[in-house]
Amino acid sequence: MKILSFSLISVWFLVFGIMSFAMSLQTSIEAQILLGLVLMILLILLKPLTSTLITRIIFVMLASTLVLRYYFWRLFSTLPEVGLTPEYFAAVILLAVESIAIAQFFITVLINLDPKKQTKPPQVLPENFPTVDVLIPTYNEPVDLVKETAIGAVNMVYPKQKLNIYICDDGATDDRLHSHDKEMAEFSKTRQIELKKICHELGITYLTRPANINAKAGNLTSALESTNGELVVVFDADHIPSQDFLARTVGYFEDLDLFLVQTPHHFINSDPIHKNLQLPDHCPYESEMFYGHVLESLDRWNGAFFCGSAAIMRRKALDSIGGISGLTITEDAETALDLHAMKWKSLYLNEAMVGGLQPETFAALITQRGRWATGMLQISLLKNPFFRRGLTMQQRFCYLSSVMNWFFPLTRLTFTIAPLLYLFFGINFFQASFEDALVYTVTYAAASLMIQNVLFKHVRWPLISEVYEIAQAPYLIRSLFSTLISPRKAQFSVTEKDEVINEDSVSAIHWPLTSLMLVCFAGLIALVFRWFNYPETRGVLSIVGGWTIFNFIIVSAAWQAIFEKKNLRQTPRISIDTSAKVFLPAQKSVSGIAAKITDASRFGFKVTILDSQVNTLNQSLSEGETLIHVMPEFDNARYGEVTLPARICRSDIKAGQLVLGCALEPIQDIESEQIINLLIFGDSDVWRKERIEKKRPKGLLLGIFFVIFLSLSRFFINLYQFARHYSQRTSDQKSREWNPNLEEINAFNNQTDFDLQKGIQKAKSTSLQSSDKILSPSLQAKPWIISVLTAYGLLLLLPEEAYSQAILLDNLQAENQIELNDSVVSEFLLGGDQLVTSSGNKMRTPDQLFKTRSPIIPVTLKTAQNSMKYIHDGYRYRMSGERAVSHFNLWLPKFAITKRFEINFQNSIHVLEQYSNIIVELNGKKIIEQKLNGVAKEVTLTSQDIEPKSGLNSVTIFLEQRHRVFCGPQASFDIWTDINLAKTGFVVTDFQLPSSIEGIAAGIHIQSLHGPLSLRAAPDLDAELATNIAAKFSPVIQQNRARINFKSLWDPVEGYENYFRVLISEPADGPSGLSVSADGAILYRITSVKDPIFEALGQRQNSNTSNMPKMIKANQVTSLFDLGYQNTRDVASYGSNRIQFVLPYDWLVLDNRKALLNVSFDYSPLITEQSIFNIKVNNETIYTRKMGDHPNVRSVTEFVEFNASLLKGGLNQIESEYLIPAKIKEAQCPDFPETFVTLKSGTSLLLPNSPQMYLEGIQNVMPLISRQNTNIEFSSGKDKNVLDPEFKLLLALKSLTVTTPEVLQEASENIADQSAMNVKIINNSDLKQLSNENGFFSLESVNNSISMSKDFAENKVYDEEQPTTILQWQSMTSMWERFMESPERYKRRVDFWLENNRSQVALLKPNPHKSEIFVAINPDMVTETAFDALSKANLETFSPAGALSVLGPDNVWYNWVRPNTAAPRLLEPLSVDNLWLVASNVISIYATEFLVVVIILVAVIVLITFLYLMLYRKRT
Repeated sequence: MKILSFSLISVWFLVFGIMSFAMSLQTSIEAQILLGLVLMILLILLKPLTSTLITRIIFVMLASTLVLRYYFWRLFSTLPEVGLTPEYFAAVILLAVESIAIAQFFITVLINLDPKKQTKPPQVLPENFPTVDVLIPTYNEPVDLVKETAIGAVNMVYPKQKLNIYICDDGATDDRLHSHDKEMAEFSKTRQIELKKICHELGITYLTRPANINAKAGNLTSALESTNGELVVVFDADHIPSQDFLARTVGYFEDLDLFLVQTPHHFINSDPIHKNLQLPDHCPYESEMFYGHVLESLDRWNGAFFCGSAAIMRRKALDSIGGISGLTITEDAETALDLHAMKWKSLYLNEAMVGGLQPETFAALITQRGRWATGMLQISLLKNPFFRRGLTMQQRFCYLSSVMNWFFPLTRLTFTIAPLLYLFFGINFFQASFEDALVYTVTYAAASLMIQNVLFKHVRWPLISEVYEIAQAPYLIRSLFSTLISPRKAQFSVTEKDEVINEDSVSAIHWPLTSLMLVCFAGLIALVFRWFNYPETRGVLSIVGGWTIFNFIIVSAAWQAIFEKKNLRQTPRISIDTSAKVFLPAQKSVSGIAAKITDASRFGFKVTILDSQVNTLNQSLSEGETLIHVMPEFDNARYGEVTLPARICRSDIKAGQLVLGCALEPIQDIESEQIINLLIFGDSDVWRKERIEKKRPKGLLLGIFFVIFLSLSRFFINLYQFARHYSQRTSDQKSREWNPNLEEINAFNNQTDFDLQKGIQKAKSTSLQSSDKILSPSLQAKPWIISVLTAYGLLLLLPEEAYSQAILLDNLQAENQIELNDSVVSEFLLGGDQLVTSSGNKMRTPDQLFKTRSPIIPVTLKTAQNSMKYIHDGYRYRMSGERAVSHFNLWLPKFAITKRFEINFQNSIHVLEQYSNIIVELNGKKIIEQKLNGVAKEVTLTSQDIEPKSGLNSVTIFLEQRHRVFCGPQASFDIWTDINLAKTGFVVTDFQLPSSIEGIAAGIHIQSLHGPLSLRAAPDLDAELATNIAAKFSPVIQQNRARINFKSLWDPVEGYENYFRVLISEPADGPSGLSVSADGAILYRITSVKDPIFEALGQRQNSNTSNMPKMIKANQVTSLFDLGYQNTRDVASYGSNRIQFVLPYDWLVLDNRKALLNVSFDYSPLITEQSIFNIKVNNETIYTRKMGDHPNVRSVTEFVEFNASLLKGGLNQIESEYLIPAKIKEAQCPDFPETFVTLKSGTSLLLPNSPQMYLEGIQNVMPLISRQNTNIEFSSGKDKNVLDPEFKLLLALKSLTVTTPEVLQEASENIADQSAMNVKIINNSDLKQLSNENGFFSLESVNNSISMSKDFAENKVYDEEQPTTILQWQSMTSMWERFMESPERYKRRVDFWLENNRSQVALLKPNPHKSEIFVAINPDMVTETAFDALSKANLETFSPAGALSVLGPDNVWYNWVRPNTAAPRLLEPLSVDNLWLVASNVISIYATEFLVVVIILVAVIVLITFLYLMLYRKRT
C-alpha cells in the first residue's frame, strides 16, 4: 500500500512538473487567450457540479492551471530591469508577497479538497466508560459567565462517578492574593470566594496554583498534576457545553492511538465585524469557515489540532509530553503538533456541542486575533512543523497551511498599497501591456474567486474573507513583524467577551483602518487626475485603476468594522423549540396551559401559548405586572418539574397564537439555574439547525455585487457618522473637567501610547472602557506615517509649475544655445564610384551627342522614406513641414565636365511667400538662395558659382515654409516642395569619353544615373541569353537601383533613352560594338556574356555600404547611433524618422517575450497642449507620450517594453513620430523654436535571445534568391519571349541577386544551407494544375485575382462586413472567432478577398513542407512599378511573407499567414538550454494542440489525485 502511494505521489509530481513547465512557456498572446477562454468556460460549466469529489478535483486542477500560468507570467515577463531603482525593489517585494499568497493558495486547495465526515463512534458499555476530568480554565472572566459554563458541564450526561469537573482559577493564585496591588488582591480574594461558592453548590472542585506562570498552558498543566482522569475535557470559561457532549465523543477513544477529539466552537453572538457591517443573519460567521470546513479537511490528513476548548484528550498522550505545551502563546495547536510528531492521531467531529461567546468590540477582536497570529507564527519559528521529525508529509502541509494563513496582513496590505505607488509616485513596478494583464490577471482572479466559492461556498460568501482580512491587517501587521523578529517575547492576553455597548460609537482603535481608507480614497482621486491629465498612460492606468477601485471597495466595506453597534440585549437570545407548561395567575387548572418556548436567554424567553382561548387569555394579562410560571418539559429531564417565575413584558397575537415576551424573575436556587442552562444550551440540535440555516451558499456574482453594494451604499453614511462622532467628542472634551487619579494615570499610561500631557480622558462608557484597557502599544498604531504618505501623494497631484520653476532655469539657457546648423533630418547618399580604366577593343565614341544634349546627372535616394520626406511619382522627392533639411551626396562621373548646378522643384500653393525660402549648399558653400513663389508650377533655379569635384560631392537643401492660413500637423503636410530628382543635379557641359571599354562603361553609368537602362532585343531572342546578359548589368543596378527595361527593336524611344542604349542580339547578327541610333543616341551592341564591358562595369566599387541597414544581435544593447542614426532636431508641426535594422533570419520569437527600448528624447517647452510623441516598431505603435501635459519636462528617458514578436528575421524598422497641434488653428504659425523634438541617438534596443529557428514562408525565399541554391524557372518549361511579362518577372527576380544588400545575405546565411529553393513562374494555365491539398486558399480564387481586369475591379462592390484589406490574418476578426473558426470558413474568407480584389503579382507557397514557391502575374495589370516592387522586395520592411502574398494595385504587399502553418525549423540541436525557448515558439503556433496537451495533463493529474485520495481513504 505504501509503495503504491509513493508511486502515485512520484508520478503526480512528475506530471505536475511537466504542467509547470508548460505554464511557464511564454507563448503568443493568442495561444494564452485561447487557453484562458477554454479553461474559464470549463470552469463555468463544472462549477454547479462540484458536489462530487471527482468533479471537484477536475475543477480545482483547471483553476490551478490558470493560477500557475499567472505566476510564471509574473515571474518571467513583468519584472522591470534589474537595478537599484524603486521600481525594481517594489516589483521584487510585490512578487515575493505574491509568491507567499500563491503558495498558500496551492497548499490550501490541496488540503481542503476532500473534507472528512466522521461516522458515529463505537458504542461503549457503561461499565467500560473511561473516567473524565473536565477542566474550565479561567483568569479574569466574570463569575456569572464561569458559573454558566460550570453548570453546562454538570448538565452533561455521563456517569457521575466517572466525571470530575474542575474550575481552574488563574485569577486567584497565591501571587495575586498577596499582591502589593491592594485593588488586585482584593479583587482576587472576592472572586475566589464566589467561585468556591459556585463549586460547592454544584458539587465540583476548585483549583488554583501558587503563581500565574505560562498563562493558560501552565494553568492546565497544573490542573493535570492534580487530577487523574483517563480523558481530559477542556472548556473555556465562556464555552457552555450541551448535555450530549461526552455521549458523542468518548466512544472515539476506543482507538487507543487517538489523543484528541476536537469539536466546533459554536458562537451564540456575532463577531464585531459581522455585527458592525450589519451582515444578514443567514451570512455564515467568519469562524464557520474554519470549524465548518477547514478542520474537516485537516482531519482527512490526520492534521486536526487542539483549538483550546470544546475538546477531549487522552491523559496518557498529554503525560507523554509533560502536559500542555507552553513554549508559544497558542498552547493548543502547539500541543497537537507535539503529539502528532509522536505518532498520536487526532479527530475532528463537526458537531457543535458548545455555545460560546465572541468578542463584542472591534478592539477585543483585534486583541484575540493578534494573539492567534502571534502564536501560530511562534510555532512556525520555534518548532518548525515543516521539518519536524515524526510528522507525515500531509501533516507538515496541514500545519504549514495553518501558519501561512496568518500572513494575510502582509499580503493584504501589500496588494492594497502596491497600486498607490504608481498613482502617487509614478513607480511602475508592473511591466505589462494592458492586453497581457487582461489575459493573465482576469483569469487568475476569476479562477481564485471561483475556487474559493466552490470549496467554501457553504461557509463563506465571496469576498467576505477579503473584507475581514483587510479590516484586521493594519493592526496585525505589527504583530507579524515583531514575532518574526523576536518570537519569544510575545505574551498571552485574555480576550474580553463580556462587554456591553450601550450606544453606537466609533472604535477607540479606528485610526489605522481609517488611515488606510483615506489613502485608498486619495488613490481614487489620483487615478482620476492621472486619467485625464496623462492619457498616454491609460493602458497602465486601466490595470492599476481597476486594482485600486477593487481595493477601495474592499477597504471601504472593511472600514465599517470601526463603527460599533450597540447591543440590543444584555445577553444573546437563542432560538429554541421546547415544550412547556404555563401557569397563569387566574388559571384554575393545575395542569397548566400547553406552550412552546421559542427563544431564551439568561434573562428571559419568549413563550407561544397553544390554547385556543388566546383572546380571553390576552385580556387577562397585563404587561409588566402579570407574573406567570413556566415549566420546561425535557425528554430526559433529571431535575423533575421545576417552574421558572417570569413577568410578562409584552404580549401579542400572531397567526392566531398568543406570544408572550417574558423577563425572568431573579433566580435564587441552583436547580433553577441548571434548568435555564439546560433550556438554552442543553440541546445540541439547536446549534445544528442554526448552522444549517446559516449555510446558505451565495453565488460568485451575487456575492461580488453584495460586497460592492455593502461598500458603496454606506460609505457616505459612515463618513457622516465619523464626522459627527469627532465633532461630538471635541465638544465633550471642551465641556468636561478632568480630575486625574495618579494611580489610574500610571496604569493607563503603561497600556497605551497616548500622550498624557495632551490630556487623556479615561473612558467612562462601558463600551469603551474595556476596549481601551486591552490595548497594548502594538495595537495603538499611529496613523502619522500613512497620513504623511497621503499628503505627499496629494502634493504630487498639484500642477508641476508650483514647485519646478527653479530647476528649469539652467536647462532653458542650455537649450537656447542650439543653432539651426545642427539640424540634421536625414542623410541621402548617392551612388557613383571612380571607374577603373580597362583596355579593350578600340571603338568610336561620338562625344558630340552628349555635348549637344547637356544631360543632367541627377540625385537619387538610397535611404528609407519617412512621412515627411519621400519619393512619389517615381522621381519626385517631397520635403514637407515648416523646416526641412536633406543632405545628399552627388557623384560626378569621371570624364564629365560641368559648370552649372540646377534644381527643379514645385511647391504647394499653400506656401506663404514672405516667410518661405529654399537654400542649396554644394560642398558646404551656399550656391542658391531663393524665396518660394507660392505658385503650383515647376521652377528651375540655376547656379554657375559652383566648385564641383570629380567623384563625391555634398549637396544640402534647406527649406523654410509657412502655411498661408493655419498651423498644425495637417498644415505641415499641406506645405511641401517637390524636388524633381531627374532634373536636379550637375548639368554636364562636356564628356571626354575615350574610345575604350572604360569610356563605354562610363556612358552606361551616366545613363543609369539619369533613368532606367534600356535593353533592346528582337522578340525571338533566346530567353536564356537575354536573362544572363541582363544580369551582367548588376553593378549598375546595385549602385543606382536603376530599372532595366526590355524593349523591342521597333518600340518608340522614350525620353530617358536619349543618352545611351544597349542592343542584345545573337552572335550571328554581327559583332559587339558602338554605333549611333537613328535618333542620335549611342547604341552598344552585346552578343555574349563574355563581353569585355562587363569586366569594366564589375570593377566599380560600392560606395554606399555605409548606408545599408546594420544587423544587430540579441541580448546585446544596440543604440540608434550604432545603427547609423544621428540626433535629429525637427522643426515642424509633424515629423517622423525611420531607422532600419536587420535581424538574422534564424532569429524567431513567436511567444510573448518582450523587447526593451530605452527611448530618450528632448522637446521644447514651447510645444502646445495635446502634442504627441509616438514610437512605432514595424508600423505598430509601442509608445505614446502626450508631451503637452508635462510643460516643465524637457528631457525624457523611459524604458518601453513591447512584444518581441513584432520583430522578424530580416529587415525591421523603428519609427519616431510627433504631432504638434496649433494653439490657434485658423492663423499662421508663429516663429518656430529652434527645435521641437529631438530623438537622441542614445536610444537603445535590447532584444531577447532566440534559438536558431525560422518559419517556412515566402519571407525566407526572397533573400535566398541571390544564392546559388535557388533555382528560378518557368513552370511550363517552354521558352518565353523576352518581351513577355513572365520574362520581365524573371528578370525582376534575378535582379534580387544584386539588389539584396550584403547584410541581408549575411542574415540569411544559416537558413540558406538548409535546402535548395525552387521559384517557379507560372501563368493561368499552370496555376490550375498545381496541387493545393489542405490549402487555406483556392487556386481558382488566386487565378481570379490575377486575371481580373482593371475596369472590373474598380466596379466591384465589396461586402462591408468582410475585410477589404489583407494584413496579418490575426487582425481580420475577433480573437474568439479566429480560434473557433473552421478551416473551411477561413478558406472562404480568403477566397472572398482574392476574388474581390485585383492583384498585380501573387506569390504562393501552397505546401509548407516543400521548398518551392510560385510567382504569377496579372498580364492586364502589369506596370513597371510592379516589377520594381518585386525587384526591391528585400529592401522594404514590409515585404512578401507567409504562405500567400499579393501585390495590390497600390504597389503594397499584403500577406496572409497560414493559420495552421508547419512547425518552425530548428537549426541547432535541441538541448536543456534552448528547450524552453523552442517550446514557447512551437506552442505559439500550435495553440489548439497546446490546449489539448494541457487538458490531458490536467486529466492525468486529476486521475492520480483521485486514486491517491481513494487509497488514502481506504488506508486511514
